[in-house]
Amino acid sequence: MDYKIEDFEKYEYSEPIEMSELLSEYQNKWVVLSFDETKVLSSSDKLSDLKDYLDKGIFMKVPNINEILIP
Repeated sequence: MDYKIEDFEKYEYSEPIEMSELLSEYQNKWVVLSFDETKVLSSSDKLSDLKDYLDKGIFMKVPNINEILIP
């Protein structure tokens, strides 16, 4: 399928957010970020421990910074 730039103009884009300082102490853990991505609401080694936050934020697994490979 061929795409044209016009196909993507309807989407809003935001600048990437630098989160390394915010997430540095949560390596290899699951975190719940506030919807504005400015604070960590909770964290755990197991995703299932965070079930009380299902509608309160954004879930993500924080990688180990020493294991990230950049191609």
